[in-house]
Amino acid sequence: MVIWNFLFKKYLTTSFNNKEIGELGFYICYLVMVTIVIISFKEVSEYVIRTVDRLAYSMRVMVPVFATLVIASGHITRGTLMSGFIMTVAQLTVTLFKYFIIPGITALGVLTLINNISTPGMLTHLIKFLKSLLTYSMRTIAVLFATVLSLQRLGTAEAGVIAGKTAKAVTGAVPVLGNAMEGAVETALYLFSTLKNGIAATAVIFLLIMALVPVIRVFTAAMIYKVTAALCEPISDSRIIKALSSMGDFTMLLLSAIFTVEFMFIFSVIILLTST
Repeated sequence: MVIWNFLFKKYLTTSFNNKEIGELGFYICYLVMVTIVIISFKEVSEYVIRTVDRLAYSMRVMVPVFATLVIASGHITRGTLMSGFIMTVAQLTVTLFKYFIIPGITALGVLTLINNISTPGMLTHLIKFLKSLLTYSMRTIAVLFATVLSLQRLGTAEAGVIAGKTAKAVTGAVPVLGNAMEGAVETALYLFSTLKNGIAATAVIFLLIMALVPVIRVFTAAMIYKVTAALCEPISDSRIIKALSSMGDFTMLLLSAIFTVEFMFIFSVIILLTST
């Protein structure tokens, strides 16, 4: 499609010496490309929602079991209160991501494709604002989740340290914002070192494995958009390249949603099981 756009504009436009013919060719190619990209991007966003649902289902299954272990260890009040609190906050978080954050990213991606039809785009600043709003919304949800959950462990010496490190990780867990992996790995290693029983370690490893394949698939989709934009830049209209590159950015933002939910659930497991 990109090559056809190049041939249409470069050769047919030259032959007929008519700029309008070139623009017509661009719009035809762009509309076809937009249709294909929207379908693929929608599939990625639906896959991310299903991944978040699976993580949430796993938490709903694991938390009652872990709460029973906490109660059996003698922490009856803490196990009962924390399990209910974690289930409530986790469900609220999943609802926000499933019905607001992820659909918002999808809608903003489609809006970006529409905006790139014209030069310059009339909605560029609005899109940047909404993208920043979604990004900081994810950060805020993650920080509030970690902070509120940490309040349940005020009686432990390590609560502040865990909360601080986890807050640092979840606020940096958005790939499009830069150096996230260093803080994430540091926090993951620290949290793993706080686990005092094999059940807790197994739970964390299970959650990590659950998210591994979705992370790889979504990251691959983002790279396809980015690589396609890079390879086609010499032969295609700049609006098409900008649109493809932008879709890569929004796919990375969907990836960040998986990262954020994953870290919040792991943090929940750590907070609950270090009560034993």
